[in-house]
Amino acid sequence: MQTSKQPDISTSKAKSSSKDFKRTTVYLTQELHRRLKRASLDKEMEMSDIAEAAIAAWLDEHSDV
Repeated sequence: MQTSKQPDISTSKAKSSSKDFKRTTVYLTQELHRRLKRASLDKEMEMSDIAEAAIAAWLDEHSDV
């Protein structure tokens, strides 16, 4: 039987207590959320790390912002 990897609680708590991170809320469609969650499990990454990388890439492409 294969089990899914659970998010690293210590990493999540480290982010929430760090002054280097700011919590924000985004609204995603159910489908996009499902895909993000699946990708985070497949890549063994936190969803917030995937979102941060995607946002950083978008901002780099739109350097006028």
